Amino acid sequence: MLTAAAARDFGVPATDPGNVHYPSISEAVLRDGTWIWTNGGPADRGTYMIRGHTVTFASRSYDTTLEFTFTRNDDGTVHLKAVQPMDPGDEWVWSGGPWRRVGSPIPTR
Repeated sequence: MLTAAAARDFGVPATDPGNVHYPSISEAVLRDGTWIWTNGGPADRGTYMIRGHTVTFASRSYDTTLEFTFTRNDDGTVHLKAVQPMDPGDEWVWSGGPWRRVGSPIPTR
């Protein structure tokens, strides 16, 4: 969840006037090296690869590759930290809040 408090801590672009729709929740499903991301609009899809404590996401729609280091809590919550350089908007959307598992795995097809 991206919160108003986290947006203030992050700064621009999270605090741009067009981005004042917090809290904001996106859903991502990661399975077998592929991911799908939904946030109320058309879904984005791509691939991911994990090496140690680094995850790399490749987006088909945006022709981007984003790399993050991550930590995982005992409850499964994942915290991403962007590997720079990265577009600040991508950094905010992907790592502006913790990733929490909210249910059992679901079909993606």
